[in-house]
Amino acid sequence: MGESKVYPLGDLHVGAAGFDEAGFVRRVKSIKDDPNAYWLGMGDYCDFITHTDRKRFDARMYAEWMYTPDNLADPGTAQRDVFLDLTRPIWDRCLGLIEGNHEATMLKWQTRDIYREMCATIGAVASPGDPRDMRLGRSSWLLLRFRREGIEGGSATAKVWAFHGFGGGRLKGADALKQQRFAWTHPAHMIVTAHVHKEMAFPEYYEDVDRAGNVRTVPIRTIISGPWKGHGPWEEAMGFFPSGTGSGYAHFRPWLKVNGERGFHLRDALEIRGL
Repeated sequence: MGESKVYPLGDLHVGAAGFDEAGFVRRVKSIKDDPNAYWLGMGDYCDFITHTDRKRFDARMYAEWMYTPDNLADPGTAQRDVFLDLTRPIWDRCLGLIEGNHEATMLKWQTRDIYREMCATIGAVASPGDPRDMRLGRSSWLLLRFRREGIEGGSATAKVWAFHGFGGGRLKGADALKQQRFAWTHPAHMIVTAHVHKEMAFPEYYEDVDRAGNVRTVPIRTIISGPWKGHGPWEEAMGFFPSGTGSGYAHFRPWLKVNGERGFHLRDALEIRGL
């Protein structure tokens, strides 16, 4: 990877009322058209709530296209196939897929590992000839390695910790505090979560000392990727506030130099944009 953009894409809830399909299609096109763009799946790709989930199921949650005999008979397959069709143009740019609680729901209530199915399909294209296991689980460390072609020693590594997330309330405060705790316990260059349908990004900082004894303040960028599902019947019934759809991206600039230094400890070497 050279200088790159990484888009966290999660909380689509394909098959649910409120999914912003048009907006998501535009995002997929922007990634496909940029040779330096990649994406990281953040979970809850489809709604995957079926009649066996007696606590959460309500047929009014479905998008209009779900109301056909075939789709109602097998909602998991119908939603999975639409998600795969929507992301097909950028399968080869996928860094991996985090498992969301809605994927886990299918395994719990239907004993069907639909998360594995999606990962296997995308992995066969992302790494042809030697299919890569795209399953990152509910949380994962990623080491993104950047290399400059033709330059010996021209490499850099960014440490990213990705987690689907848990909990959530009506206001942003508790979710911001969780991000701070993750930063205290995961010394990454960037921390990415999803789940709560509230996009936000802010840096946390810690002090470090290099081999020469120089003390420096190092940023940890934290981002909660926004949802692609807007305000639907479930959100209305639960009393949640309306939210926008879409998410930002991380811009990695590994070769940026400031005062002779380069590295992701430099503030502008890794920027969160588009929020």
